Amino acid sequence: MRERIPGWAAVIVMGALGVPSASAQPTGSGPLTLDEVLRAAEQAHPYMDVARAKVAATRGKRTKAAGAFDAKIGAGAKVASTDGKPWGEG
Repeated sequence: MRERIPGWAAVIVMGALGVPSASAQPTGSGPLTLDEVLRAAEQAHPYMDVARAKVAATRGKRTKAAGAFDAKIGAGAKVASTDGKPWGEG
């Protein structure tokens, strides 16, 4: 199901994103869907690639800060006797 947004909201969103005016749409076409507005913004706005790169870089920094790339070091010890008897029995 597509969510429909009022025409005035589409004009505000498209104006903020630098998309040509919604008045260029044929009259009587009804309200635009959010998908239609976003698709138009992706096609028309020159900074979408820059924004995507910034999002990817921020996600990478967050992953790095969370320690996903930190070295994992473990240690363990085991006690065994050399005479075959359980430890502590003499």
